[in-house]
Amino acid sequence: MKRLVPQISLALVCFLLGLGLVTQFRTYHTVAKSELSPADEALVIGDLVDGNGSLRREVGELQDKLAQYGQPGSAASVGAMRTERDQLQIAVGATSVQGPGVEMAVSGYVRTDELVDLINELRNAGAEAVGVNGRRLTARSVFISGPGGYSLDGVQVTPPFRFSAIGLPATLETALLRKGGVVALLRAYYPSLTIDVVRRDLVQLPAADPVASAYALARAAS
Repeated sequence: MKRLVPQISLALVCFLLGLGLVTQFRTYHTVAKSELSPADEALVIGDLVDGNGSLRREVGELQDKLAQYGQPGSAASVGAMRTERDQLQIAVGATSVQGPGVEMAVSGYVRTDELVDLINELRNAGAEAVGVNGRRLTARSVFISGPGGYSLDGVQVTPPFRFSAIGLPATLETALLRKGGVVALLRAYYPSLTIDVVRRDLVQLPAADPVASAYALARAAS
């Protein structure tokens, strides 16, 4: 058990690193389509480099932790292992959570990959849990758009989109509203789109729907 928990942690962060790299690729193309000034474009690209470095450092830290757990006579305490287990349960959406955070309302239609970019922006800023229109997201959650509208993990969702994220409100708000960030790019690309971000003292999110989680897992495996 002592080795399994950090291994799962490392695998999860590696997965999120992949999501971050995909987000960077998409953001690059969004920058190309927007009408940002050269200075703003440089700011966005610099931020992408910084975000990539941060994710890689986090993977390195977990690799070091994994090596420590694998050493004979490791001093890792049971309490620390339980804390990490609880953090993993939150990350995979196994338990309901509540705490301070932010809510973000997106007024209209955007592409599914842009919805994912907004989610990744929250996660990269340290959000412990994220939900959309009251549904808890996991690392495997899947957005799909089609003739019937949007679906999230096989369940239909419709605009406006209400993102709920638990974490440090000031940090999350700053990440979302920073110059050259995903929100700024979407506002530049969709002039009629309204995006509002509000700090909340209490955000409540349910556990992930097990049926929806199984759907997302099946989609990821297909």
